[in-house]
Amino acid sequence: MVKVELEVLPPLSRSFKFKELIVDVKDKNLSNLLKVIKERTEGQLPVEDDGYPSPGYIMLMNGIDVRILLREEPKVEDKIKLTIIPVNHGG
Repeated sequence: MVKVELEVLPPLSRSFKFKELIVDVKDKNLSNLLKVIKERTEGQLPVEDDGYPSPGYIMLMNGIDVRILLREEPKVEDKIKLTIIPVNHGG
């Protein structure tokens, strides 16, 4: 099980219903986890079918860009913080 704290920045945060999830995943690799979180958030997590963040979003896991982490396909810890930053966040 992975406890996921979701930090969603405006303007996406206005419509995003989820702040924290407990996700049960068999394979704890990052792309699989992102796909499962997308399902659990009723498709609100901006992730493509291949597990990569959708264009227009920066996604950080524990402060590190997910696209960089996905190159290595790391196993995730039991507790992570996932930050979602829309590119049009307003600085």
